Amino acid sequence: MSMSVFEVNDVFKFDFYGDVPLMRTWTFEGLLIVCRDNNGNLVFRDMYYNISGKNGASFSESEAIAKGSLDFYCNMDNIELVVSDEAALYDDEDIFILHTYHRHGEVHRYKRKGAEKNKEKMLAIYSDRIVEIKNQINRLSDDLKCYENKKASIERDIIIDKEFNK
Repeated sequence: MSMSVFEVNDVFKFDFYGDVPLMRTWTFEGLLIVCRDNNGNLVFRDMYYNISGKNGASFSESEAIAKGSLDFYCNMDNIELVVSDEAALYDDEDIFILHTYHRHGEVHRYKRKGAEKNKEKMLAIYSDRIVEIKNQINRLSDDLKCYENKKASIERDIIIDKEFNK
């Protein structure tokens, strides 16, 4: 591969070849982003720690190719942040999960720009949620009846006690 095939903000899934001692010294979840170093050269940086290059590992193209396999995942310019709850409403191939901040351990879900919600998935999710809510209502209704019966029983006992103690 020549560096011309990579673009800034390309994100790759990266698998190290063999046992790599570096893996014992820092957390790595397998994503590298293509950035420019201070000299303007394209480098692969560990996405988990920091895309600014201040923390985490950085590899040249030849180092990355020598140390593991690169599989294109997405380009940050072609995706946009999506609210976590809404991510499930899109096709799986339109959703990308990225950890971008080490300090906070935040998981970010992105969707492909222009992706539309999948109506079949929405229907299935909403149908499941309706069943879940109906079950909750039934459980609460049963609980309500139980407590009403307990309350009525205690009220009867109080009336009987008052009648008996006259």
